[in-house]
Amino acid sequence: MRKWVAWEKITMPIEQGGLGIRSLNLTLKSFRMKATWNILTSSSLWSTFMRNKYTQGKEISTIALTSNASKTWRDCWRCIQEVIDLSTWDYGPGNFSVTHENWRKTGCLAPLCVPTDCDQITLQEAALVNFNLPMFPAEVQRCLMEEYYQNKSTSRTDTRIWMHTTDGKFTIKSYAQLIQGNQGRQGIFRKIWSSWIPTKVSFFSWKLLKGAIPVDAAITKCHIPIVSKCLCCTQPAEETSRHLFIQSDLAKPVWAHFNDLAGLAYASNWRTHVTLQPALKPLQKVLSDAMGTWGEECPNFFLNYGISLSHKGTNLL
Repeated sequence: MRKWVAWEKITMPIEQGGLGIRSLNLTLKSFRMKATWNILTSSSLWSTFMRNKYTQGKEISTIALTSNASKTWRDCWRCIQEVIDLSTWDYGPGNFSVTHENWRKTGCLAPLCVPTDCDQITLQEAALVNFNLPMFPAEVQRCLMEEYYQNKSTSRTDTRIWMHTTDGKFTIKSYAQLIQGNQGRQGIFRKIWSSWIPTKVSFFSWKLLKGAIPVDAAITKCHIPIVSKCLCCTQPAEETSRHLFIQSDLAKPVWAHFNDLAGLAYASNWRTHVTLQPALKPLQKVLSDAMGTWGEECPNFFLNYGISLSHKGTNLL
C-alpha cells in the first residue's frame, strides 16, 4: 500500500481521504499533551509528585529545563507552552500570570504585547490597579479592563479550561482532531464507509478513488515499462482507472443500467457516479459492480471471493 498511497495520506481522517489511522508521532504527542495537562490540573498522586519536584509553586511558563530532569518531564516541559496556548481560564481571583497565560482566549500577552522577560504579575494584582502598569499602553489597559470584567466568574477558584471540548477537559481525541484540522473534507469518502457497504468493497472503493488500483497506467507511473491493453474491450485501448471502470465495454452497460434505475445522466467520471447517489441503497451495488469489473480484469486476484463474470457483463446486471 505504501507504494500506492503515502503513509501521511493514509493517516488522515476518513473525511479527508485517509483511513482514520493516527500516526505514531501524533499518538505519542497526544499522550504527552495529556500527561502535561494532568500535571497542570490534576490532583492525582503522580501529578502532585511531578509538580512538587519540578514546578515547586513557580509560574509554569518560567520554569527552565534542568540537566538532571527525567525524560518524562523533558517531554512534558516541551508541551507546556502549547497547553497554555490552547487552554484558557475560568477565573475568579485570577492567581495566575496576566502576561503568560491565555486568559483572554485570544492568546498570551507575551510576546505579542509585552516582552517575554517582563515582570511576572498575576491577573488579580493587575486588576487591582486597573491594569495601569508601565508594560501596557493606555489603549491596551482599557481593553484589558473590559475583557477582565466581561469574562470574570463568581467562582472562588481558578480553573484551567481546554477550549476544544464542551466540558473544558482535555481529551486525546480533541487534540488529534485539532492537529489534523478540518480542511479538505470530502463527503464522498464518508459515503463509501457506510455501515451497509461491505468492508472489502469500501476498501476497494477507497483504493480506486486514491488511484491505488494496479492498472497498467498506474504501474507505468512506477517506472515499470509495460505495454498497456485493456482486456475488457474488443478494441485495443490503454488501461487506466477511468477507462476500465467507466469507459470500457464491460463497464458501460453496468453504469447505463443503474443510471436508468436512478434516472441519472451518464457521467464519465468515477467520482461523479458515487456522489450522485448519496442516499440510495443501490450505491452498494454500484460499488460492488466496480469491484466486479476489476475481478473480470484480474480474476485470479478475486478467486477467493468466487466472483464469476461474463465478458459482456450480463451477470453483473
